[in-house]
Amino acid sequence: MSPEVAADFEAGRRAVAALVESFETDLNYYKSRDFDETTNRQRFLDPFFAALGWDVADQARSGPYADVILEQSLPSERGVRNHPTLEQEEADDERADLVRAPSSTAEAVSVRRPDYTFRIEGAPQFFVEAKRPSVNIASARPIFQVKSYGWSARTALAMLTDFEDLLVFDCRHRPNFEEPNTGRRGLGSRRGPR
Repeated sequence: MSPEVAADFEAGRRAVAALVESFETDLNYYKSRDFDETTNRQRFLDPFFAALGWDVADQARSGPYADVILEQSLPSERGVRNHPTLEQEEADDERADLVRAPSSTAEAVSVRRPDYTFRIEGAPQFFVEAKRPSVNIASARPIFQVKSYGWSARTALAMLTDFEDLLVFDCRHRPNFEEPNTGRRGLGSRRGPR
């Protein structure tokens, strides 16, 4: 069942509070390797963004102007569109691992699909990459990944979340694998700011 967009601020607040309570109730399970990213998106993240007023399921039937696009292909280089094969995605993953070279400036991963592309009137505003709660989202690889999305598509912001935590990044500068927290603008958590 698709999450309903919150009717107003209070309905959204109540929905987020219920999600947090549900997450805390079975925290050990949700942080285990048995709880995967897809289920995290369906159970927590889609309803969270709907509570914030985003039409994640395109209930308004906006088609090409939908508020949220799931796993949209991004340009391989600024301005160049490409749809990767599985082999290309695996090669990109290997290249991201090799970026730890002394050169300090890394190239963006060529083609990826952020979990969520948030748009206004069809124009991308920011990306969100989701991870399962057992992943350390404050580590270099997921940060480099989400910042590459934002930089490649020329959006100012990108976010990384596992529902428990939410990291926001300034993506106006080329991502640097060696300094992943450059451009980190905030960290939110169910426990409050850190």
